[in-house]
Amino acid sequence: MRKLCYLLCIWIMLCGVSFSQDEEKSGYEIALERIEEARQSNAKLLNLSRLQLTELPPEIGQLTQLESLTAITNQLSILPPEIGNLSNLINLRLSENNLESLPSAIKHLTKLKYLEVYSNNLTTIPHEISNLTQLRELNLNGNLITTLPSDIGQLNNLVTLFVRHNQLTDLPDEIGNLTNLTALYAMSNQIDNLPSTIGNLTNLTVLSLHNNRLTTLPEEFSNLQQLRDLDLSHNPLREFPPQLFEIVYLQYLKLYNIEISTLPKDVEVFKHLRALNLGQNDLQIVPDEIGNLHSLGSLSLAGNRIGHLPDSITDLEQLHSLFLRENQFKETPDQILTLYNLEFLGIQDNQIQTLPIELTNLTWLDRIEVTGNPLTDPPPEIIEQGTAAILEYLRDKAQREDHQRRTTLATGGAGFGLLIATLLGLRWRGHRMGRKSKRKNDTIYHA
Repeated sequence: MRKLCYLLCIWIMLCGVSFSQDEEKSGYEIALERIEEARQSNAKLLNLSRLQLTELPPEIGQLTQLESLTAITNQLSILPPEIGNLSNLINLRLSENNLESLPSAIKHLTKLKYLEVYSNNLTTIPHEISNLTQLRELNLNGNLITTLPSDIGQLNNLVTLFVRHNQLTDLPDEIGNLTNLTALYAMSNQIDNLPSTIGNLTNLTVLSLHNNRLTTLPEEFSNLQQLRDLDLSHNPLREFPPQLFEIVYLQYLKLYNIEISTLPKDVEVFKHLRALNLGQNDLQIVPDEIGNLHSLGSLSLAGNRIGHLPDSITDLEQLHSLFLRENQFKETPDQILTLYNLEFLGIQDNQIQTLPIELTNLTWLDRIEVTGNPLTDPPPEIIEQGTAAILEYLRDKAQREDHQRRTTLATGGAGFGLLIATLLGLRWRGHRMGRKSKRKNDTIYHA
């Protein structure tokens, strides 16, 4: 037993030495080892992520067989020219580094399909990117890019383009050459106009231009007939873009904070809409035609000046989420009390004092937000406990009112019976007295 313990201690010590040796290796040394292992095994994949690398070893250029290289979350500020030797590379991921530019050698990566360099310090994209004609996805999010080169129009096979959180002021006309593009994410830039050529992107299904400086859309925008998801929120458009009425198959439309004060009746053309966000505008009236959006599942009217809803809201039978916070409602709108598929109701920061017991009829309702109202019924201590407590309070109140109603009916019924009995008794007494009088008269007459 003592011998076994001795051997075990030696094994632990040896392992500790081995572990400590690994811990003492620098990230660069570990990268060199992995590169050598990949060279010897003819590996197709190599991961050099999270090694605190400030540069990639030039030996990386020996891995001509490599198809996927991942080196995310390091401190890379430059790529070696040897990166151009990886002519079989299909997937290149270099996100979350300190790259300020991409080398011209990137032009040799002609088989590349996925290029991911988000969260770096890139200010420009090299013209050589035009050689990457097999590219299907390009992710440039979270950089310092002020303009996209016209060469980007050469990427004919591009399907998805991410350029959000940069400093773009416009999109190049050549963007219209990307006719295979299905998704374009350009939110959080400084774009103040769109080129008319954007109308050429007829395969586009997702377009996000959230948080830019757009004041209008080009007429050609209406050509985007395949659009299903459109986000124009946080742009000073100041009117509902009329071009949208031509894109009738939209399913998700976000127009949050675009500074509009009216919602056109033509909104009824969006028969396929599943979600509509009109929050943080200056709307006072919701048109009756909104009730024709029979596919609508989520509707946000939060942050407007709305005080009542049209009766047609009751026709939105598929509605499961309704956001009405920060408006001017003085009571819970009656129209929502028959939305039996409603799961979420947000009516925070209005002027509502009581909640109706009819809310308990919405059997799917599992979340209701009511804070910021001068509510007295339910009382504050119930509100603080959340949705379950609020609904339980309303159910108890409904039961009490139902019991009181039944009691009133029962008591009222007994009183009504007594009244009938009294009236019948008086009638019987009067009838009897009449018979006595008649008999008396008959006796006198016969006498």
